[in-house]
This record gives sequence, structure tokens and C-alpha cells, in this order.
Amino acid sequence: MSKTKPTLIIDTREQKPLNITSGKIFEEIVRGKLDTGDYSIVGLESILCIERKGEVSEFAQNIFQERFIKELERTTLYKYVFVLFEFDMYDLLLFPKNLPLRIQKKIHYNGKFVLKKLIELQTTFPNIHFMFCGNNTKEVLESICKRVIELEW
Repeated sequence: MSKTKPTLIIDTREQKPLNITSGKIFEEIVRGKLDTGDYSIVGLESILCIERKGEVSEFAQNIFQERFIKELERTTLYKYVFVLFEFDMYDLLLFPKNLPLRIQKKIHYNGKFVLKKLIELQTTFPNIHFMFCGNNTKEVLESICKRVIELEW
């Protein structure tokens, strides 16, 4: 591969992308369609998949969706797979008490159940790294990309 800086690609379906800038790690940041995940590096899309979950409620809904499970199944073809949570374990265990009361009443499972499902996903898909990043998701994503670039670029 080239010694120039790589280009970060953000999936076109990513509604609120992280505020990552070009320069230090990436030559540029582009929007494009990714088959799996929200972020990757141009030229490494077939080996690097980074999925981002912004809220516990988003992830809690995803664990019941066949579309999400099929996406995880596709990651078995990737060498580097990460799911980055923009929340921490405390937020997950507090769920759904950290939501407005009117929404809490509609949810019939709790954070411990979501944690159980997360552990099941981790044992079913051992190639995926699920990471609680809190407010540091951008820095974690950049660090992952930097390590993969060092190994593969």
C-alpha cells in the first residue's frame, strides 16, 4: 500500500458522524457506502469494520433486530471488527431508568438483560471487540485506525 496518509470513510447512513478531522492521521475524510459498519479506511474496507452505537437505547433495540444480527454475521469475514459504545457500563446497567418515564413504561427489559445479550453476542462473535468508550469514542476510533494503519498500510 501507499505511504501517503489514508482516507477515512464514513458510511452514508451514519446520521451523526463523529467530528473527525483530516491532517494528523487521515489525508481526508469522505462519505461513502460501506457494506458493513459505520467507519473504515479506503482500501481496507474488506478487513476493517467499525460500528458505532450512540445510546444504550439504540443498542438495546438492535439486539432484537435480525438486520443487526446479520450485520454481525458479516463481520466474520473481517480481520478487525469493533463496536464502539458512546456510553459506559453504568449507563447500560441503569437502562431504562436513564430514559424519560413515558418511554420507560414501554420497555419490558432492563440493563441486566441487555448485558446478558451483549455477553451472548461476544461469545457468538468472538472476533468482535465491543468497547465502552463514553465520551472518548472519537479518540478510540482514531487509535484503532492508527494501529490498523501501522499493521496494514
